[in-house]
Amino acid sequence: MAEKADRAEGADLGERERDMVLYELTRPEINRIIETANFTDDEKRFFLLRAADKSVIAACREMSISERTASRLSARVKKKIIKVL
Repeated sequence: MAEKADRAEGADLGERERDMVLYELTRPEINRIIETANFTDDEKRFFLLRAADKSVIAACREMSISERTASRLSARVKKKIIKVL
């Protein structure tokens, strides 16, 4: 239930942040991305939370960061994923 509320609270985030569907990736795909994307510690943590189907808002709370910071992290992670795929 909290996850649905988190998703509703994140309505003000950009469309691209809400559309990241990393939870559909397989474990080998996740591992390959982590190995090749050269993530910072925060980017890697954010990526793994999103891959575990956590909302951006839930990731914010777990990482103790603002929604704006999460939005920037999301953009950097997405950019790196696109580069390695």
